Amino acid sequence: MRRYAEGYARSARNQPLTPEQQLAHFLLQPSSGARFFISRELANLLRLHVPPSVVEQVASLLQLLIPLKYQRRWARRLHQDFGFSREDAHLLSLATFGSDLSGEILGVDLFVTFDLKLIDRFTASSSTIKKRFSRMVSHLRHPYTPVLLPEVVTPAEALHLLSTVTEE
Repeated sequence: MRRYAEGYARSARNQPLTPEQQLAHFLLQPSSGARFFISRELANLLRLHVPPSVVEQVASLLQLLIPLKYQRRWARRLHQDFGFSREDAHLLSLATFGSDLSGEILGVDLFVTFDLKLIDRFTASSSTIKKRFSRMVSHLRHPYTPVLLPEVVTPAEALHLLSTVTEE
């Protein structure tokens, strides 16, 4: 989201976009048919630090992801057991145990980030994280039993995945 906002500001000043900003703009195209979610914290940061014209531009593209019952527990485990920062653990667990405002979804399919350290940590610990997650989920009751871990990807990987889905 930060790269998108920066790119929007640069294009308003007739400056060329960086490759990351271009990627963010391609990814957040309404024509992709994907739903994009952000945390409440990011929504608040956008309102405080991003020009209102940019916030208006992206508001229609984004929905809030609301934490559900087990979000804090999973965040604590990601932080304590796997060494994710508190913020990364919060966002990863929100992507797993979060819902839209209507309560229609449980978690998201993709967690998209430019943070390569987060991706590397998640990938390196993936099998252990999946085992720990499976143990935790096995003790949960409906409606939390079908919850899945999101796939943690770069924006380029997300763009590729979304393009293959829309082609089918």
